[in-house]
Amino acid sequence: MRSRNYILRVGVGIVCGAMLVGCSSSDGGGDADGGAPVTLQTPSRTSSVALTSDDRKLVVVNRQNNSVSVFEVRDGDGDDVAELLAELSVGEEPRFVAIAPDNRKAFITNAVDGSVSVIDLEAPIPQVLAETISVGAEPRGVAFTPNGQYAYVANHTEGSLSVIETSSLQVVNTVKVGGNPMAIAVSNDGDIDDRDETV
Repeated sequence: MRSRNYILRVGVGIVCGAMLVGCSSSDGGGDADGGAPVTLQTPSRTSSVALTSDDRKLVVVNRQNNSVSVFEVRDGDGDDVAELLAELSVGEEPRFVAIAPDNRKAFITNAVDGSVSVIDLEAPIPQVLAETISVGAEPRGVAFTPNGQYAYVANHTEGSLSVIETSSLQVVNTVKVGGNPMAIAVSNDGDIDDRDETV
């Protein structure tokens, strides 16, 4: 009988291969205006609460209400505040949230819908973008590559990993990893190439 560690290593190897083979060969990240890439300072990981890298906005998943709350926790002067900016309806039974490295968008996995909702955090009042992204059955964990070129979603019941290209908000690859993946973490080797990270 194979150990869980062996299965995990095989799954990670498959995922890394998928990232290199199944995705575009364009350079890593960058903002929509073609500027320098924004790189996370730490690895990206799964959570039900996420804070922007500038410590200004907090996004909280409200599983029982099928919503997400966005709070301002620090104002432009650097003072601590506690202001609810919006409570937004998302898909059914939201589970986890991750914020893109440039702090512009938040991705939320919706377990019952098998989808990902995207929130525009740059809008004066945060809002959900019109279309959700269909992924696999019962998505749970979500995490970004360091430069934000891709987001990875763990599809729990399906035993797969969806790769979302963040510029197009399209699934560009789905990889079977087996088991029931719950959470995701993406390494950060500090360079501009998002295709050489470990998931």
